[in-house]
Amino acid sequence: MSDSCMWSGPSRALQFHLDLFGQVDNIFKYLERLSKQDQVEVNTATLPLHLLQRLRLMTATTNTDGSTVVDARDNQSIMFSKDNWDRTTHVLKSEYKALNEGETHYVSHAVQTSVLAAAETLEPEPLFETDLPCPTGVIVFEYPLMMDDLHPETGELVPGLHLPVRAISWAQSNVVLPDGGIRQGIAYALYTDATAYERFYCGTYREILGFDAEMEDLIEGGAQLRSWMTDTSGWAFGVPWDNDRYGEGVTFIRRFLLSYFRWCWQRILVPTPHTPSRAERKWVARIKAPLQDGHIKVLRLRREIEHERKYGTSEYQGVYDHQFLVRGHWRRQWYKSLGPAKTDTGEFNPESHRLVYVEPFVKGNPNGPMILAHNVVAAVR
Repeated sequence: MSDSCMWSGPSRALQFHLDLFGQVDNIFKYLERLSKQDQVEVNTATLPLHLLQRLRLMTATTNTDGSTVVDARDNQSIMFSKDNWDRTTHVLKSEYKALNEGETHYVSHAVQTSVLAAAETLEPEPLFETDLPCPTGVIVFEYPLMMDDLHPETGELVPGLHLPVRAISWAQSNVVLPDGGIRQGIAYALYTDATAYERFYCGTYREILGFDAEMEDLIEGGAQLRSWMTDTSGWAFGVPWDNDRYGEGVTFIRRFLLSYFRWCWQRILVPTPHTPSRAERKWVARIKAPLQDGHIKVLRLRREIEHERKYGTSEYQGVYDHQFLVRGHWRRQWYKSLGPAKTDTGEFNPESHRLVYVEPFVKGNPNGPMILAHNVVAAVR
């Protein structure tokens, strides 16, 4: 795929991760200088663009269920209120933790496509702390992950209005539940970049909504920011959830993240270390950004074929006289390290089981003909 939005290589992922860290680090330096002033007066002319963008985002994300209040987005009395500043600062602290301490996960387009396919059939299972491949991390996609966005005026989901997600960060944090309670979970944030934003979001925006004057402002703003946060939310550990309570955007990201986290447990993804070049290490040291063990975790989709390993011996006892393809599916797997398979009352223990995704594979007699079938779904009443 020859495309300007294709960011092949883990070094590009590391660069994007560090760019995001630099944005948030600059915001905190600004807030520190602001706190030392005798009289705090916010000057929008000197306000860092990324802080202004996040304040504006938080005015439109006021409900615990993830829904938005679009009318409040440009209301400066709400934007610069103490409540909005406190909420924005709280999100920034979680974001700083994720970008400062998190591993960089470079995810290829092939892996992204496969995880998306698995996410489509994933049940809305609770997230557990043991699902996380690491406490904090930043997923950077080789090719943007596409999700439908909300109408800028009505707040309704617009199918086909593609918002390109270039990266997702997460960090463990306290999460406010819909009923007002507090529970440990993760805070995650979505990011985009100017090139993908102009091509996919602005392109579909013109086709569907056709607001030319506003489009110019969007393009100009994106060029100034280069990359920015587009959404943020929380996800509590061990809490059941369903599609009816949350919007489609939230459920889309939750399904993808849970599928990705569960895949990280499996041999289907092979983590390989990537050592940054000398120039990259010098750059990291110059901006004083942490790199922990000095490696980037690259996740590759395993291409090894296990059919011969399973059936290639003379002791094959299959009852089939042909070969056929088994569709990819989810299977519930017990992990002894997470606890007993059943509770003391003999019931199923959900905390010790995880859904694992079984890739499509060939089954049957390896010496027989390959029979390809077409799956048909019947909707009857």
